[in-house]
Amino acid sequence: MSQPKRRNNNFYLGFLGGTVIAAISMAIFILSYWKYIRSFENLRFFLNQGRMFSSLLSLSALPTLFLFYYFIRTERYRSAYGMIAMMICFGIIVLILRSGEIFT
Repeated sequence: MSQPKRRNNNFYLGFLGGTVIAAISMAIFILSYWKYIRSFENLRFFLNQGRMFSSLLSLSALPTLFLFYYFIRTERYRSAYGMIAMMICFGIIVLILRSGEIFT
């Protein structure tokens, strides 16, 4: 059974689309709490001292699921594979960040 030909059905589109959506959702979160943060130094302190960067990174990857379900629904499976690869990369990064928190 062959895969149907779809427009914009490639691995890189899924990987890049997931990364862009995660970056946008992280920016929206930071901007929504900017009245409490007020400066980039406080943001750096909040992310480093509060050990919140790994949590923020994992939460920002959640909205990519909407794009993943869109790719599956429209039978763009190669793009969905790109999304899965992007989520695995994010998971590895979060795992590395969290392992540093466990051992310190």
